[in-house]
Amino acid sequence: MDRQSKEKRSISAYERAFDERRSLGSARAAGSATVRARQGSGVGNKASLRVLTLLTYLALASGLMLALVALVLAMPSAPSSVGYIAAIGGTALLFGGIGLSLSARRPVAAEPFDEASPIRELGERLHHGIETLKDMQWEYRENEARYRDLLDHQEDVILRRDDQGRLIFVNIAFCRIFNIENAAVIGRTFMPEVVDGETPAAQLDSSSERRRRYVQRIQTASGPRWFAWEDQLIPAKASASGQVEIQTIGRDITDQRELELTLQEARDQAEAASSSKSRFLAVMSHEIRTPLNGVIGMTGLLLDTQLSKEQISYARAIEQCSKSLLFLINEILDFSKLEADKVVLHETPFELHLAVQSVIELLAPRAHEKGLEIAWTIDPACPRTIVADEMRVRQILMNLVGNAIKFTENGGVSVSVSGHAIAETYDADARAKGEAPLQLVIDVHDTGIGLAQEAVASIFAEFEQADSTYTRRYGGTGLGLAISRRLALTMGGDITVESVLGQGSKFTAQINAKCDTDAPVLGEIWRAQCEPRRILVAMGNTLESRLLTELLSELGHDVSCLSLEVAHEFVVRAAREGQPFDVVLAGAKSNPRLAGQLVSKMRALNDVVNLRALVLIDASQRDLLGRWRSEGFDAYLVRPVRPSSLLTQIAGVEVVATSADEEQVVSSPAQIEDEPSERAYASRVLVAEDNEVNALLACRMMERLGLDVTRVNNGAEAVSVVVDSTAGDDLGFDLIFMDVHMPEMDGLEATRRIRGHFEVATLGKAPPIIALTANAFAEDRARCLEAGMVDHFAKPFELHQLEEVLAKWCGNDCSAKRDGALEAISA
Repeated sequence: MDRQSKEKRSISAYERAFDERRSLGSARAAGSATVRARQGSGVGNKASLRVLTLLTYLALASGLMLALVALVLAMPSAPSSVGYIAAIGGTALLFGGIGLSLSARRPVAAEPFDEASPIRELGERLHHGIETLKDMQWEYRENEARYRDLLDHQEDVILRRDDQGRLIFVNIAFCRIFNIENAAVIGRTFMPEVVDGETPAAQLDSSSERRRRYVQRIQTASGPRWFAWEDQLIPAKASASGQVEIQTIGRDITDQRELELTLQEARDQAEAASSSKSRFLAVMSHEIRTPLNGVIGMTGLLLDTQLSKEQISYARAIEQCSKSLLFLINEILDFSKLEADKVVLHETPFELHLAVQSVIELLAPRAHEKGLEIAWTIDPACPRTIVADEMRVRQILMNLVGNAIKFTENGGVSVSVSGHAIAETYDADARAKGEAPLQLVIDVHDTGIGLAQEAVASIFAEFEQADSTYTRRYGGTGLGLAISRRLALTMGGDITVESVLGQGSKFTAQINAKCDTDAPVLGEIWRAQCEPRRILVAMGNTLESRLLTELLSELGHDVSCLSLEVAHEFVVRAAREGQPFDVVLAGAKSNPRLAGQLVSKMRALNDVVNLRALVLIDASQRDLLGRWRSEGFDAYLVRPVRPSSLLTQIAGVEVVATSADEEQVVSSPAQIEDEPSERAYASRVLVAEDNEVNALLACRMMERLGLDVTRVNNGAEAVSVVVDSTAGDDLGFDLIFMDVHMPEMDGLEATRRIRGHFEVATLGKAPPIIALTANAFAEDRARCLEAGMVDHFAKPFELHQLEEVLAKWCGNDCSAKRDGALEAISA
């Protein structure tokens, strides 16, 4: 039976109860009148009257009780047949009681009527019960109306179905959205037309799924709309009907869906644009770097020939402009990658002090050209090897030091590197892996123009400079610091600045890295390299002398730093006190004669035969070495001084390169002959390069270094030549330089085939294959390494960079040394 029938039945029961209440009142009034009449007439029997009256009230009470039961059973959840039986029985008893009351009218003796009898109390209780039932019925109707009103004012579609799929309730929103009347769907099945979206599985089952959500685009009275549906199983014990029901709530999400689709389309377009930009940058990088490599390289070769002073100045101008253009291209490419969030860190182990050393040495000529000092030091407590993205660490250091040199006219630039473990992240898992988190700190201090406080806040913004006027003295894009800070943030750190206008600036870069807990620190290695000595640094209060004094003191040496003039008196006093010096350091900018007199005095006063006299020179001052040799100095060190070389010369040990990075070649500024005087490398090298200019440049540079070079035009020729070289008694190639973009077969595929050839033919280990390409992105490097290459050598490159790569992979030492003894140099 539906809900409307139940409601009608309930109302009828309530009305019958009210009628019975009125009948009860009438019966009580009639009974009272009869008693009064009998009392007045004095007729009737007293006992009979009491019995009949008692029976009358009992009949009335029974009828009222059954009427109450009928009202309760008339509720929607009660069986209808029981309600009917109770109603009929109650009515019969009620009328029976009235009949007994009427039949009891006969003459009786008049007796007084007791108003406080138990029957009267029973009637009062029945009256109170009826009033309570009326209040309950009113409250029930009010709650039902409130609940219905709440559901009808919901914007969401709300409906219920029985276990057969028939609708048993819908709210007004349902009727409005589908333009249908309530009476037309109640008791029937109704499924909206699905245009698009998900199709739910079978009907919910109490044994498995009780709730599900899905999205559909359905046909409504106003057209197709997107709805998010949620079905929930209502168990029989919780439903009004006593049967399993399914409640469904649907929310119109058309606007939200359209916004999501718009955002998704915009995201797809942005990703496509980003991908296109990345491809564009990759292509432009390759296309610009390829001719630029030829310009820079050929200019370098031109400067190695016999030129007039005017030709040399023109060639150096071309070289400087080309390098400036290359630096600008690198900044724009890096910034574009950072903007697109395409920077991927490649963490590998590398020697920290060598990375810092190479950057300082690369920028030192620029500082020396401006007459600036440049020096660096590293905390001996730092580990020798750390794990981080070496290329990005170099890039940050390059930008900070280059920026310091650019904005400094007098004084110098100093770089201090330190590192300490990050205790809060040093957990048991990292300790078990043998790894310790390390915070790398790089301080770059300059004596330049400094910054105003209002400029400090914007110095790291893109395309910003402290002086942005048209009359600014210093050019540039303003991207170097912005790129460096973004890289530092990507590596878990940051870059900060402290500056005073007119007094210089201090930039501090913090970078998170890792280190091997079992790896030795630099101090242990350097202390084993040289026993503690008593050292005199006779270079005055210079930036370089302060850093050298600090480093040597931390390594256990007794160091005194004085000017050359004051040092004459100091060594006399030291000799009298029995504390002679073992080593003396002087600078090439000092007076050689005065420095020589100091060395002679120290040897005469102290009678120290093993006194080591060292001179520090710039790379462009090699022509002065003969003079310093004649003044009694034993060895020289090229600025900026390497700690390892300094300790080696202090110990008086012959300089032997332990690796290509430990002792690099510094070319003499003198003119280099067309043909090399001796072979620096005895190796056979294959160069696969399709660009004629770049091929000529690479081959010419390698030939000058004494290499036996074979050149091919593409990857297919490279594979063929390598296969032929391994046949018979031919020893093959020692090293292969492979361009990536080549016709017929690219360098990546050629690398795979060459390595595959060595594996299939069981020829042992394939020769190292190095990518020689203008693609300079990190992902390009990763792609080359995945193909089987061992290194990535980006164009354009210079001779000293080529020497580093050859020394690393060929294993041959160079014929010249960066630092060395002066015995072989004539006066």
